[in-house]
Amino acid sequence: QGIGHDLSHLSREAFDDIIETTSGPICATHSNASAIAGDDPRHLTDDQYEAIADRDGVVGLNLYGRFLAKGREATVEDCLDHVEHAAAILGRQRVSLGSDADGGFEAQQLPRGLRRLRDLTRLTEGLRGRGWSPAEIDGFQRDNWLRWLATLGSMQEGTGSKNS
Repeated sequence: QGIGHDLSHLSREAFDDIIETTSGPICATHSNASAIAGDDPRHLTDDQYEAIADRDGVVGLNLYGRFLAKGREATVEDCLDHVEHAAAILGRQRVSLGSDADGGFEAQQLPRGLRRLRDLTRLTEGLRGRGWSPAEIDGFQRDNWLRWLATLGSMQEGTGSKNS
């Protein structure tokens, strides 16, 4: 109790095991749609998105170019397509920025137009252009993660111990 599970980096079998054997909060901090990027175990299937939605989880967009587009350089539009695909299944309140731009690969492997921190505003501009409200954009930027993290905090408070 009081444990949240991150489903990014899991095999499909491990994903299913977590869904079947736990009842706490789940998320995928940085995963994209297999329906767009191809059938790679790192990407989420629509059924996996549904399982995350059923548990009120959050999915973060992975900005690694190879996980956004197959056989070509990824763009901001590819990112937006993944966000919109996930949001169509999960709801906009369960999709957020995940990144994966923590130094594990070079900036040139990020999508064209998103290779510097200040470029992240292109995502919010793109979402605005696709009809997302200011509150939904705030959710994508931070609020959806903050809500999910608050569920962990409330679980820990309910156990009487911060270490449960």
